[in-house]
Amino acid sequence: MHFLKGSFVKRKEPEEMKLESGETKMGYPLKLVFSKKRARVIYFETDQEKKDWRIVFKEASGSSDILDFYELKEKLGEGQFGVVFKGMHLESKQEVAIKTANKTEMDSDTLSFNRKEIETLKTL
Repeated sequence: MHFLKGSFVKRKEPEEMKLESGETKMGYPLKLVFSKKRARVIYFETDQEKKDWRIVFKEASGSSDILDFYELKEKLGEGQFGVVFKGMHLESKQEVAIKTANKTEMDSDTLSFNRKEIETLKTL
């Protein structure tokens, strides 16, 4: 049994699926991540069905996605742990820099430093 509270929805690209009949069909997957070791991929028949269920899962889990608030544009730079993109806030249309980071590759000191950096950047 999995609880949705605290889980999150990860985007996945549509993929061609082979059916038991031998036919191929496009599948529209969503990945539900419950913990580092537990995740499930659910396939939908249409992109719209996937979008509708994504909203339901996100509301049930209490999660949000940066792409709900910002549009990612071109890549501005790259560092040891992540990438910086030019972005735009969807409501205000303000241009921003968005830094993404892979936390799984960071040791505890680097993770702590990055948290402090985020708190400092929030004050700007």
